[in-house]
Amino acid sequence: MAAKRFIQNSSSKHEGPKRFWQKWPLLLAMVPLGVGILLIITAFTDAVVWGTPRKQVVMGGLYILFSFVASNAIQKQWILAAGWTLLGLAAWLGLNQEETVVKIIAAAFLGISVALLMREFLRRRRRYLDTKGGNVPAAITKMGKN
Repeated sequence: MAAKRFIQNSSSKHEGPKRFWQKWPLLLAMVPLGVGILLIITAFTDAVVWGTPRKQVVMGGLYILFSFVASNAIQKQWILAAGWTLLGLAAWLGLNQEETVVKIIAAAFLGISVALLMREFLRRRRRYLDTKGGNVPAAITKMGKN
């Protein structure tokens, strides 16, 4: 007989619905997301409000990244916040600076940010697979024991 696993329901961890004053920082973090999307859309429709269309698209992307940083920092997900911050810094340095040394530093920031974001993604994926029992090698070994 196979051993049964009991998985705790994630909804039992929450105390209840959050009040508005607990949610408003996350709502404010969505403002740069909207600004970034609008900057990108307006650049594609030739309505330039920020320098050149290229600069406007870059600034829109940086606003979107800032929104990611802010929402992750508000939720105290520091690794994700650091990864998005380094990604934005690498993009800004790589696109706005001409010196080779600065471009190398931007590439290093980019590598570190991708490593941080992938580490967090893989950690969450592993946790999801462990809680859902979707670990394929474990399922194959269970089938062989029946």
